[in-house]
Amino acid sequence: LECVQKNNFRCNVDISSKVISNSRLVNQEILDKIGQKYEIKENLLEYFTTNSIDSISFTIIGDEENLLKLKKELTAIENIEITELCKATDMKKSGKEIVTYIDLMSKGATKKNAIKILANYLNIKKEEIIVIGDGGNDIPMFEVAGLKVAMSNSLDIVKEKAD
Repeated sequence: LECVQKNNFRCNVDISSKVISNSRLVNQEILDKIGQKYEIKENLLEYFTTNSIDSISFTIIGDEENLLKLKKELTAIENIEITELCKATDMKKSGKEIVTYIDLMSKGATKKNAIKILANYLNIKKEEIIVIGDGGNDIPMFEVAGLKVAMSNSLDIVKEKAD
């Protein structure tokens, strides 16, 4: 959060009951429609320092160059996973905007590991697993699937790795 604040990144923090952000959330209008709880807190560092909250994951939004610098800086921190760069469409009343982001989460708390654990528990073979993705954060789960599907709006790198 210090890095986020220092570099003026937008950041969404997913906790168990809601999303806390330092700015307008991507697709906030959709979240309003479906009743997803969220709060806007201008100073996330202060908020998380003064409140005892276990975060689930962080989504850090910014320009590609600065996100790559941040990613390099954050790799020194142990026990976290950092996704590849992802892109999403931010739907606003004023139109569409493409945003670039990375996700941070606890080490091992990935889609790929979730699929592996569930498949092992249910005794499902890799050949029986289909995964669908569109962003850089979906690429690792392609390794544990028999069929890899990319959505039509996927990043090119995801389409290249899909079947």
